[in-house]
Amino acid sequence: MRIIRRLKTILPAVALAVAGTASGQSVFPEQQAVIQKNNLNLKAQGAECAVTHADNMTGLNLADPEVAVSYMFGQPSDVPNKTNISVTQSFDFATLSGAKRRVAEADNALSSAQLEVERQSFALLVENALINYVYQVRLCAELENQLAVLRKLHDYADKGLAKGTITQLDYNKIELSMLKMENDLAEARQEAGAQRLELYALNGGEPFALPETWPAAGLPASFDDWLKQTERSNASLKLLQTGIVRSAREVELRKKQGLPEFSVGYTNELIKNSNYHGVAIGFSLPLWSNAGRVKSARSAETAARLRAESMTEEYGSRKRSEYERARMLGETSRRYAAFSQRIDRQNYAYLKKAYDAGTITVFEYIQEQESFFEHAVSSLTAERDYQLARAALYAPTF
Repeated sequence: MRIIRRLKTILPAVALAVAGTASGQSVFPEQQAVIQKNNLNLKAQGAECAVTHADNMTGLNLADPEVAVSYMFGQPSDVPNKTNISVTQSFDFATLSGAKRRVAEADNALSSAQLEVERQSFALLVENALINYVYQVRLCAELENQLAVLRKLHDYADKGLAKGTITQLDYNKIELSMLKMENDLAEARQEAGAQRLELYALNGGEPFALPETWPAAGLPASFDDWLKQTERSNASLKLLQTGIVRSAREVELRKKQGLPEFSVGYTNELIKNSNYHGVAIGFSLPLWSNAGRVKSARSAETAARLRAESMTEEYGSRKRSEYERARMLGETSRRYAAFSQRIDRQNYAYLKKAYDAGTITVFEYIQEQESFFEHAVSSLTAERDYQLARAALYAPTF
């Protein structure tokens, strides 16, 4: 019952912590918040964390009082029988000083930090799934536009075949191009549907509003300043820092466990026509049971500090590499987009004019158009790659 009562107190706080950190630098903050609220796995992890919190906070009180009653028969028969009654309460400095409680609180902080690591990892998975879904939606739209253009050109090919200005071989190639485009579009639609269902599954099986494009998203103006901020928000680094605190609390606890334990109580000895009673005081000296435990705890604390320093250095190097990659892909995406916009305005009019003037055949017209189609898809792919690289960079702030 005690754990259940604590769960009622802890679970809302865990849920609030998860929901409160859902958006960060995500380009899909609304969808991130919805999925993280409804995801069944995150809910289960939050409940498990709450159970761990409740368990950690048990067993922190003093040992239960001890009551002993003994009845002894006198031998020989003229010796009176005797009854002994004692009530004792033991005390230890680890409990009285709060050292045990502070270790339990540090364990709870570790559990919460681990939950945040899992949540941040899940947030990146969701971000990537949303980016890939938008890519498929936009790819479908692009292929639909391309297929519409290709069908119009196919009409020209029909007329050219009838007039004898195009060979049957070239006409067959045009039909094959249309067939390939139709198959590509069908596959893109199927993949978009599969990714939609995957996102619904991440949302606890419930449909929700999905994005159809990527909002404008840039990179940090100053990488060094941004890195300092993210080091404070990165869940994995927070977990290491929390581990250092936990190790320090363990050192404190083991020092307290090396102090004597004592007990205070009342004892009463009842003999016929006699009554002895008074105070009982006892000590327990941990001469051997705690040997080496403080040294071991200090070594663990040193190891935790060194591990945190090493991971912080590795984190900075990894983020700089991710930043440079995202910056490069962003530049590639912008160049592709600028080129695509330019040729979208010019290519159709130019090719139509050349075809009408008879300087190119309809087959040549389609070949040139397919080259522009490839550039359009490459531009879309470059933008997706940039969004994925940016998501990897910003993942610690989701």
